[in-house]
Amino acid sequence: QVPDSEVTLISEQHGNSFREFSTDYGGLELMQLGILSADEVFQRAHNANSMFTWGLRALGFVLMAVGFSMIMKPLSTFASVLPILENIAGFGIAIVSFLLAASLSSVTIAVAWIAVRPILGISLLAVAGLLVGAIFYFRSQKPAEPDHGVELL
Repeated sequence: QVPDSEVTLISEQHGNSFREFSTDYGGLELMQLGILSADEVFQRAHNANSMFTWGLRALGFVLMAVGFSMIMKPLSTFASVLPILENIAGFGIAIVSFLLAASLSSVTIAVAWIAVRPILGISLLAVAGLLVGAIFYFRSQKPAEPDHGVELL
């Protein structure tokens, strides 16, 4: 049902009604308020689909970060013997969770894009590799041992 106004409809006429237009990729039926060209209707549908897709990607990233944070929460609980240690452990867990979620979300998105946009997909894989490399690099860094001026033989 459409309010009493002018609309642009992309559909297939079927008797006195309309139904989805059949394509190789499924059915297509678009409606926009106002009188628009076909290009404008398709551009609006593309923009809406793009926003929805990025929203799902962002939601997946947040859920992955929360999941990693929950997995590592026992470390913070063990450190709760001293309140300051609990805060430091919580901060470290948040950073590690963010980096893991960012790298794995990038890998997931990149793998999906390689078939459609290979340059963008491969670029995202490179960014994810840098994030994983950063995690391992910072994890392997050890503080320098202080020199007390005593030499052991």
